[in-house]
Amino acid sequence: DDLASTTVIYGRRYATMQLCENFATKSVEDIRHSIVHELLHCHMDRCYVVLRQMERTFGQVLHTMIREVQHEAIEQATDAIACVLAPLLPAFAWATSEEAA
Repeated sequence: DDLASTTVIYGRRYATMQLCENFATKSVEDIRHSIVHELLHCHMDRCYVVLRQMERTFGQVLHTMIREVQHEAIEQATDAIACVLAPLLPAFAWATSEEAA
């Protein structure tokens, strides 16, 4: 169940985060963890830049083989860091549509 996903802008610590439709109904713990996890991708993105460069240099076969292992390792590391940092964030209070206007 993917709660959120992030697209990192190349060369910047900037990203677009997409939240699932019912994100605001999730537990405080799930919300904090998902947001921290996705924000950490801004810092981990350089690992993927290296992979993309490797594909151009060494070809698709080597890229595919290494990408599968590296992707899982990056996701596990990102998630482990999020598990430590997320509880340190304050709880989120969602604005009502009237407050947001």
